Amino acid sequence: MSNYTLFDLVYRTMREMGTLIEGTATGGSTSTVADTVDRTEADDTYNGGTILVTYDAGGAGAAPQGEYDQVSDFANTSGVISARTGWTVAVAAGDRYAVAKKKYSLAWVKQCINRALQNLGEVPVTDTTTITTADGQTEYSLPATPLDLREVYIQNNNDDSDDNQWTPLHNCKEGVTATGTANLLILPYQPVSGYAIKLVYGANHPELVNASDKLSEEVPIERVVYAAASIALMDKAIRIDPMIMTRINNLDDKDAKAAAFSPIRNLPAKTARIILAYDFTDRVIEDEPNKVYL
Repeated sequence: MSNYTLFDLVYRTMREMGTLIEGTATGGSTSTVADTVDRTEADDTYNGGTILVTYDAGGAGAAPQGEYDQVSDFANTSGVISARTGWTVAVAAGDRYAVAKKKYSLAWVKQCINRALQNLGEVPVTDTTTITTADGQTEYSLPATPLDLREVYIQNNNDDSDDNQWTPLHNCKEGVTATGTANLLILPYQPVSGYAIKLVYGANHPELVNASDKLSEEVPIERVVYAAASIALMDKAIRIDPMIMTRINNLDDKDAKAAAFSPIRNLPAKTARIILAYDFTDRVIEDEPNKVYL
């Protein structure tokens, strides 16, 4: 699982857009960030903007690090930025934060990030939780989300989460069911019960909604950040000066380089499969290399 979250995407996208001002809190609460040193702007400068807590002074990555919110008020006299909803833990002196004006709102940047994700098209998705083998069952419901199933594996060791010993299943079939009902994964024999099935399929990246939602490990973060920043700036182009257009062109160039040097893994094409028969308790018991299934 990727360690990158929607918070990371928002922070890095807004940083690439050049909209963030960063600082160190001199204090705070569960609903405010105070900076009596650097926040000298006029009252209400950041109202409607975005506030992100980027670093917890304890150094352990604990909350409120990784949390963001919309700014409800900014007071010049005390350098206090008030958050609309607030944090799960109070902001403390030494915590670092980033703040942006409302020109590019938090909701807008999140929308641009999800647009960038959708523009990637299909990405590999791995599912190890939907299906577990059961006695007397060779047909299992696949995830309801539309998918392009490419690879199927069965767990050979269910005693150690770090040593699953995934074994390919080459002769499975996908059964089509009624409209609105999830398709079936059809196995050619009855496996031992209690073992996980791993599905690898192509699908659009799920929408990211919450700050803690994870980016797929199959997607390099720069593939999303540069594209999202470009989308956000370009959509405001009618009000943008030539220097911002230069930034957009630079982001497009970075995005192209990221596509070249950080490719997303291509799933194998669907082909005829060679059947391998397994004893799923411990070993391969039969090999029929000349038997081919479509």
